[in-house]
Amino acid sequence: MNIKLKYINLDYLQSSINNNLFIIKILDVFAGELPKIEKRMKDALLTSNYTELSEIAHKAKSSVAILGMDSEKEAMRNLELDSQNNIKQETYRQRVDDFLQNCKKAIEEIEIIRKAFS
Repeated sequence: MNIKLKYINLDYLQSSINNNLFIIKILDVFAGELPKIEKRMKDALLTSNYTELSEIAHKAKSSVAILGMDSEKEAMRNLELDSQNNIKQETYRQRVDDFLQNCKKAIEEIEIIRKAFS
């Protein structure tokens, strides 16, 4: 694939999986899970349930890692650790918003990938 992506890096998936249709399915799973992750993160912030936020950040970290979203993976690793330890609470909302915004932009890239693979 010879297209430039800003959020998703397909190197890992393409080196592990030699099937574009399967890669699209993995990307679609991510796109389908994002609304659930978003709701859980926002609910955890609303109720100040930082244990829950840490658990969600852990799951989100794994999801974005598969897509090669290294900066988002690192952001979720840091949020996971900070919310486990109840530190920097004043930054959680902005960090979650930034993460979700970047993930939504990654979902837009999924359409570009889909077209490139077809």
